Amino acid sequence: MADPLDPYVRHQVYVEGYKNGETASADATFEEVSAVVLLVVTKLGVGNLGELTKRQMLTMVSDIKAKVKTIFNKTADLTEANIAKFLAADIKVTGQMVEATAGKPIGYGAVNLTWSNVANTPIAGVGVEPSVLLPATLTAMLADLSALVKRGYADSQEVADFTRELVGTNAHKYRDGLINKMKRRWTTAVQTMIQHTSSMVAFKLQSLVSENYTWCAVLDSRTTEICRDRNGRVYAYRNGPRPPAHWNCRSFTVPLTITEAMPTFYAWVSRQPVAIQNDVLGPARARELRTGLLKADDLPGFDRTRPLTVTEYAGKVDQILTEVA
Repeated sequence: MADPLDPYVRHQVYVEGYKNGETASADATFEEVSAVVLLVVTKLGVGNLGELTKRQMLTMVSDIKAKVKTIFNKTADLTEANIAKFLAADIKVTGQMVEATAGKPIGYGAVNLTWSNVANTPIAGVGVEPSVLLPATLTAMLADLSALVKRGYADSQEVADFTRELVGTNAHKYRDGLINKMKRRWTTAVQTMIQHTSSMVAFKLQSLVSENYTWCAVLDSRTTEICRDRNGRVYAYRNGPRPPAHWNCRSFTVPLTITEAMPTFYAWVSRQPVAIQNDVLGPARARELRTGLLKADDLPGFDRTRPLTVTEYAGKVDQILTEVA
């Protein structure tokens, strides 16, 4: 039989995979935003933003914001719809996991946890409801775009320099541009919403089999101090904190008291069955792990697992319950 912690770690690994899949699906949106902004600037027919009149600059800002808002409203609607589907899938996945590890049925099919309830519950560690998080994120991104244009106008910036500030530079793999900053902001919002959703499911179902839970943070180089401090602590479901503890949190809970030390990701994945190693790391990297070529410092955080769609995530139950009696 697997360690009792294993299914819960596997579950979180696959939740991270869904997070990656959901945020990667927005890549096309950011490419479209970049193209739209540059098209608006190009149509002005100037080589320097300082050549614009103030009225022209403000009109350009208004045009960019309107177009970008339309693009992101569609993306936000699709993202929320997908996370609502993830909620339904996670109730089934987590329900089967809790039943298998508890050794008794819990009637998870009758659990009433709707997207409306999840979306209007403040996110732990953050204090913002998912229902307002994406609109607030869009507002912040529009403010950044507006400031970029206004600064370019005030500084009489060459259009070529404005373009580099927008999309970044090849020397930095385009990570130094505003578009990448916007993408990181969006990714943070979406991934935190997903962790909030999964955590609400966990509390709802795990509390059916236990009064207490253990806070778990699979340790890697990106684990925060607050999660390291809570790691391994036991709380009561009615009185303890619920993940996420902060933006981009990856901590999760287990409905039992774990007496052993929480593992590092490297230690955990090293002891997994070959099939799980292959699924989580990919066959080539998993083979390097087993032959000793892949060291702890070479292994990225467990949140870098391969992207999953909602459907693919829902199909991971067998992997999650591998070797569980």
